[in-house]
Amino acid sequence: MFRANIMYILAMFLLMSTFFIYPANFAMETISEGIIPQNYIAVIMAGMDFVAFCGGLLFVRAKGLLGGKTKFLAPLCFLIGYLLLALLGGWTGTLLGSVFVGFANGAGIPYIMSEASMKAGKAAATTVMSLISAALYLAQFVSPVLMSAVTAIFGGTVPHLPYCFAIVLSILFVLWSARIPSGKAE
Repeated sequence: MFRANIMYILAMFLLMSTFFIYPANFAMETISEGIIPQNYIAVIMAGMDFVAFCGGLLFVRAKGLLGGKTKFLAPLCFLIGYLLLALLGGWTGTLLGSVFVGFANGAGIPYIMSEASMKAGKAAATTVMSLISAALYLAQFVSPVLMSAVTAIFGGTVPHLPYCFAIVLSILFVLWSARIPSGKAE
């Protein structure tokens, strides 16, 4: 079962590893930039969660518009969001970057879940969904460990290191998404 669904399992792992860079590092990165007052950080993060909720609600519409290219929506939104956070910064980069990261998370999860469940058919609830959920939760806990390893390697030499690492993960996610097949029931 694992081998048959590896595309979706690793896609979920990449999605959540990329996403969790944001909540684990956003406050520290924003404070170190020194432009946005600290009392707005929680509001921005809550706004990102609201955008993620909207991304989930808009997923069906996005899939209708993008068709087979929907698999690139989340990874490209992550890439754009983290590029804005790392390179533009300030109010504009922080707000727009947060919107893109939130939307990526909100649209990416239902995409992977729906595609995997269509492929698995009626057995999805007891087979592939448990593996994808395990990948989701594993990534939540592995993401900080990966970030710690990257920090140990690069130290303070790279500005906005967490966002730069998230950019690398986003690129890997884009490349992996290119391998995801169309979600037709077998």
